[in-house]
Amino acid sequence: MCSRLLKRMLLGAAAGLAGTVALQLLEMGKAQVAPDAEPPIKDPGPLMARIALRRVPPHVRLRLPTATEEIIGTMLGLGYGATFGMIYSSAQSEAFNVVLDGTVLGIGCWAVGYLGWLPVSGLMPPIWEQEPTQAITPVVEHVVYGIVTVAAYEALRHALE
Repeated sequence: MCSRLLKRMLLGAAAGLAGTVALQLLEMGKAQVAPDAEPPIKDPGPLMARIALRRVPPHVRLRLPTATEEIIGTMLGLGYGATFGMIYSSAQSEAFNVVLDGTVLGIGCWAVGYLGWLPVSGLMPPIWEQEPTQAITPVVEHVVYGIVTVAAYEALRHALE
């Protein structure tokens, strides 16, 4: 039982990474094609990296390369996507629908960030203070993340059975 759950969680993490890559590609394309649809958000990576680095002893922190904060920020973003893939894979039953499950996963992931910790931390204004395209575009991007994550999870699961 435990090894089966662990396998599902690892597959979910890998699938979440695939979904995160898809989301990041969409965000890069949006920045080029529709910069007005970009929400007014500060990159959470540096803030999270600074918080994490506070735990590192000062004598070690001084020896870290200058790119450490950027690397930590990138890794945290990937970890965030992988975590939601793990949550999905842990809760997923055998009966599934890629579009429905992916939409629910994507909206759940979006809601945790965009309705929760991002505005609470001051990294972005609440969505009701944003332009409609700024508020809606990330929802669509996260639905794509969810669908890619669920599809990747199912593909990995079937490939390894």
